[in-house]
Amino acid sequence: MHAPQIETERLLLRPFTEADMKALLGILQDEEVNTFLPWFPTKTLEETRRFLEARYLKSYEAPSGYQYAICLKEDGRPIGYIGVSPSDA
Repeated sequence: MHAPQIETERLLLRPFTEADMKALLGILQDEEVNTFLPWFPTKTLEETRRFLEARYLKSYEAPSGYQYAICLKEDGRPIGYIGVSPSDA
């Protein structure tokens, strides 16, 4: 995995793991948070598992681009996500 972990005073940006399933479900099932994204909110842990595998775990095999869980540093729990990829321009 090529994505470096990034720390600030309050946040930790790190790759998602299987252990993040419940937190990711909480994020992905929030319709307001996901209103302008190109995927539909997930409703079950199985839908979230498929999303995690396709969107995050497979991306960690790529040589460039970064997909991060945004976590509170105090407990490491994901509260959001961010993706950075090479520009097509």
